[in-house]
Amino acid sequence: MAKLSSEMRFHARGSLSPGTVLKRLNRSLAEEMEIGMFVTLALLVLDPSQRRLTIASAGHPPPLVRSAGGSVAELKVPPNLPLGVRDDAAFSEASYALQPGDNVLLYTDGVTEAMDPAGRMFGLERLRQVVAGGGEHPRELLAAVGGALAEFTAGHPPSDDQAMVCLEVE
Repeated sequence: MAKLSSEMRFHARGSLSPGTVLKRLNRSLAEEMEIGMFVTLALLVLDPSQRRLTIASAGHPPPLVRSAGGSVAELKVPPNLPLGVRDDAAFSEASYALQPGDNVLLYTDGVTEAMDPAGRMFGLERLRQVVAGGGEHPRELLAAVGGALAEFTAGHPPSDDQAMVCLEVE
């Protein structure tokens, strides 16, 4: 992760195109990664003055957007390979106009794939429902999802990482 973070900063210099940055990063990582190893991530560029979000994904789940009114939508992000799978991979990107009060939630697949003691997955639909009722601010939203995950898993240990980031558009 330290290497990924350092490489990301290096390749992001001078570029506001998430797809270009991921292509450069992928080429660099693919040369050094062991066969069968890969990294998923989503790279977003937010232009706050235009409320424009540009995103490229490397095998990462699409973000959810909760509007100020409480509706939840999944951003339609072009599917791309994870980093490190093919050194010549291209990374498509998409741009979205956001509205004041929108919350953008990024999460790892460990959130939707979290299991309860009976082996059922938390799932995308449950996540969408929690996000819809989770509050108007990022802290409230993250706390709601974290609480719902803890209740659902009832102490069952996660089989994968569970990370979330939420941002609010002013």
